[in-house]
Amino acid sequence: MWHDDADSDPHDRPRPGITRAVVLVTDPTQLALRRTLLTGTEPTSAAPVVLRGHDRRSLRGWAQRVNMFHTGDRLDRLHELTGGWPLLVDRARRLHGELGDPDEVLRRLASLRADRAEARWHKGAGSPG
Repeated sequence: MWHDDADSDPHDRPRPGITRAVVLVTDPTQLALRRTLLTGTEPTSAAPVVLRGHDRRSLRGWAQRVNMFHTGDRLDRLHELTGGWPLLVDRARRLHGELGDPDEVLRRLASLRADRAEARWHKGAGSPG
């Protein structure tokens, strides 16, 4: 429950027309926590959603439907770079629409992945970022 007091941040106050959401990502070992959240006494619209990525077979089907990355080497590389995650696969599709060159798309995805890995390494090594 929210209480109004002198120390409360005005940005934390409920406002009409504003919906807040929480996304909790857990692995299957956290079933007890999810059960508590979904069956607790508080009214909720919570619902579990299984996160699924493409496996090689479903990614091949996707590639055939959109007519992109359908050669074996490109499809393997796309799976390697995206892990089959729909958000990243969709990014590849959008890049393909912009660039029209599947090999350039794969190079850019590889570059993005390398940049993020380098940023994580620097952050872990104590560098700012």
